[in-house]
Amino acid sequence: MNHENEGGIADSYWGRFVPASVAVVGAGMLLLPLPLLNTVGAVGTPAALMILFLRRDEASTMRWAPALTTGAVAAMVAPGVGLMALCLVVTAILLDAGIRKGREWKMVGTIASAPILVWSLIGMPFWAGADSTIREELVAGMAPMIERFQSLGLDPAALEESTARTIDLFMGILPSQIAIVAIFVGFGALFAGNWWMKREDARLSLDIPPFTTWELPFHFVWGMVGGLVIWAFGLLMPGWETVAMIGLNLVIVASLFYLIQGLAIVWYSFELRGTPRWFRVLFATVVVALIFPGVILLGILENWVPFRRLMAGAGGSGTEEDE
Repeated sequence: MNHENEGGIADSYWGRFVPASVAVVGAGMLLLPLPLLNTVGAVGTPAALMILFLRRDEASTMRWAPALTTGAVAAMVAPGVGLMALCLVVTAILLDAGIRKGREWKMVGTIASAPILVWSLIGMPFWAGADSTIREELVAGMAPMIERFQSLGLDPAALEESTARTIDLFMGILPSQIAIVAIFVGFGALFAGNWWMKREDARLSLDIPPFTTWELPFHFVWGMVGGLVIWAFGLLMPGWETVAMIGLNLVIVASLFYLIQGLAIVWYSFELRGTPRWFRVLFATVVVALIFPGVILLGILENWVPFRRLMAGAGGSGTEEDE
């Protein structure tokens, strides 16, 4: 933490903190439009700002003002990427406030995910108005692939129909994709920033339990069941495509959480067996890339079958939850 007796608040604040805050927001704006690097910008920007905020002892308005002002100016100058940058600043502010208030880590991450969701809701009229434009861009993007398939002798009419269905599905599940991005940014920034603060032995950090012990509440399974029922009902009823899409979006978001729980179960078995780290990383990468259904099912089944306790019993040791 920077204190007055360590060089003076005025010097450290205006000489280091303000330029650093502005630079982090600016760097995030440069990374957001770039493929692959936009993920680094989306998580790294609020994580870096969170670290900067937590190192300071000034009042909240003093801590947040430089980054918030930069984000607000960016939103006015370049509404697209600027609004996203402003959302990331607000995410960092919520992380800083939640950690300082000593809130539970799940609540902190959930609250920090809200800005992108709110931004998306505000932008819904735009998405609806730009529906035809988005579809045209998607068709243009898929045109080379369609031409390649046509050169292989596939029916052009069938390809166009398949492309239209794919685009309709993409547009229909857009809400769940936005929710997943929001969750990824909120919790990703929390984990990254908190890990760094722990390394520095900072007094302002959260105690996040080991990944192998993460477990969803039992009642969460009803979100998955409800989503499946709504999806099936919408598919069976003519003209209820919107209802089916609502159910499908619920299933997709719930599946993400159960994918994480399934990974935690597998990770626990890796810990018991002393599996090499390179194999764990490879396994997690493949699972996340393919969204392996078996891992999702494993996470759901643990509501009734305590896999980790059974594995611990077979190994002759107590679970981490029991310690």
